[in-house]
Amino acid sequence: MWLNGRRIDDIGERALARMRRTAVGFVFQSFHLMEELTAVENVELPALLAGRSPRAARRRAQELLERVGLDHRARFPPSALSGGQRQRVAVARALSNEPSVVLADEPTGNLDSAATLDVLRLFDGLHESGQTLVIVTHDARIAATADRLISMRDGAFVDETRLTGGTTGRLGALAGLED
Repeated sequence: MWLNGRRIDDIGERALARMRRTAVGFVFQSFHLMEELTAVENVELPALLAGRSPRAARRRAQELLERVGLDHRARFPPSALSGGQRQRVAVARALSNEPSVVLADEPTGNLDSAATLDVLRLFDGLHESGQTLVIVTHDARIAATADRLISMRDGAFVDETRLTGGTTGRLGALAGLED
């Protein structure tokens, strides 16, 4: 596998860790936000870990929270946010270091229908701005919003399909649908 012109199986552990911090953003199904931090602190944390100055990390975090429509909830801890809001904070956090690719594992799995549509619209906007998204899902409705679908069974690739329609617009994502 190649990322940013480098084979990832051909680099050392330190370089691989650096690549994960800077080139890949992760969105987890269960959010994995730090409860003791506010939304803005959760979003700025990856930038701080990557060596960005506190001022630049905070500025970027505030911009991202505004982009996901949560600037008014920046000072709230995750426990004071809805599931959809927590997922949008997780998406903002994934974008903190301007990654080449965002990997989203069941990003709508814990959300109601309205929050799911909000997250899918957000992903659509990210794709429109040039972001590469890889969405892993078991939900055929979510997978149908992608441009490209790779199906897996028992951990192996079994099919690839280029999709032309979708209910929420073209996400441009690569969705992995496992049977």
